[in-house]
Amino acid sequence: MKLKKLFAVLCTAALVVGMTACGGKSESGSEDKKTPESNVEEKEELVFISHMTSETLDPLTTATSSGVDKNAMHQIFDCLLQFDNEGNTIPCLAESWEETDDGHAVLFHLRKDVKFHDGTEFNADAVVYTFEKQFENPLSSYVTTYYTACEKVDDYTVKITKATPHVALLPMMAESPFIVSPTAYEKGAEEFAKNPVGTGAYKFESQGTDQYVHLVANEEYFDGAPHFKKVTIRTPMDSSTAVVALQNNEADIAINVTPNQLKLVEEDPNLTAEINTGWSIKYLNFYAEPFTSDENLRKAVYYGVNRENAAMFNNEPETIPATTLYPQRVMGDYKDLQTIDGYDVDKAKEYLEKSSYNGETLNLYISPNEASIAQSVQGDLKEIGMNVEIVQLDTNAYYAKFTDGTCQMSILDFGTDQVSTEDMLNFYVSKGYYGDFVAKSPEYDALMEKVDNEYDADARKELVKEALDMQYNFYNMVPMYESYFNFIHRAELTGFNPISGANYVYYLGKVKPAK
Repeated sequence: MKLKKLFAVLCTAALVVGMTACGGKSESGSEDKKTPESNVEEKEELVFISHMTSETLDPLTTATSSGVDKNAMHQIFDCLLQFDNEGNTIPCLAESWEETDDGHAVLFHLRKDVKFHDGTEFNADAVVYTFEKQFENPLSSYVTTYYTACEKVDDYTVKITKATPHVALLPMMAESPFIVSPTAYEKGAEEFAKNPVGTGAYKFESQGTDQYVHLVANEEYFDGAPHFKKVTIRTPMDSSTAVVALQNNEADIAINVTPNQLKLVEEDPNLTAEINTGWSIKYLNFYAEPFTSDENLRKAVYYGVNRENAAMFNNEPETIPATTLYPQRVMGDYKDLQTIDGYDVDKAKEYLEKSSYNGETLNLYISPNEASIAQSVQGDLKEIGMNVEIVQLDTNAYYAKFTDGTCQMSILDFGTDQVSTEDMLNFYVSKGYYGDFVAKSPEYDALMEKVDNEYDADARKELVKEALDMQYNFYNMVPMYESYFNFIHRAELTGFNPISGANYVYYLGKVKPAK
């Protein structure tokens, strides 16, 4: 499974553990500030500042952490399901569903009133075609950890076979795959990337040399024509510039701005911030030597990081300390199985003395939004005798560095709306997504194989507890606190999904003027 999401991304993020609105009226029902008069009723274009650049508009040839901006994808394409305001899965291209084959598969009953942007019919053949194309591509083969087959039952019913008994299949169906027009895709993936065709609320119009993605309303959309006739997905900009763009009415939505900008939003009656926690924890992770082979070094860093200071440095609105290895929303019914310890300078120095560390400089890779936290971590580790250099990369370069096996340390929001605890644990088996870069053991691999084949919930719970304890004792990561996510929008707009800040899933076709 790719990052993004694990931001996500993400991520990486049911779901709203806490939400605060700053300015204007938010979906959370917080108090209004007086909103000035606006000509939003006459406005035809919605401008969205994304967190990454769309390097391709073909959702089936790569993964969401490798150049596919799902903020654009979710406007052009639909998935079988979508998220409601509480993070639960609800109908989209599938109207209903139920388990079959003793829990090994799910039947999805499809809508019969949907057409692709090219006028062709949406049906079971299109769904099966999309899944098969996804299976064929090595860069999207991670999906086989969720589902292994998609079969046509009749013209408007498909059966999707789960890869494991614990897979979070329904949330995954709200994220992936984006259903494509077979007619358009048969012209070739390269051609499709230039003119993507889905069933979404917006149709692709163009992508300029500036990499902005321009969309036009799908007036025939099955869920109702969008209010705004056009949408522009802009490339990332630093948080202060993004807030100024919103203040100047040059943009309408910006995502994941740095916390130090939220004060400006709070003071501006034209802007509203939606802030919430979701499916992620802010982690310091280890992914390469010397950490992989040096348990004492991993333990030194684990106990040497002051989690509360990190949150304070990042101006978080409230700190929810990590009390389990994985996010509370991901842990679900397993959240009482584990309690972890944390900051202890004496232990950190003791383990550093036992380690092979000899004073060399170690790299800490971050995206722009993690700069303040990184400085806190850098200071903590200096206190115990470690030299750390902070290396800041843009989002796309950060994703690439994170996945190529050379990232010694990184800070990120780890977790996503489409994983279970078992999935998180599986990232760290030898053949898992991070298996080449982290500490593991044959015993851990064997235990997780049992987990993946156990359909009895009570029996699996006992195995999961054992796996959680084993993974914790590897010290492959430092869970700091439950992540906060945000998005900022013009106060005169409504129709946003509050959990979008936590899972990067925006349904812009539902956005409209508040009056």
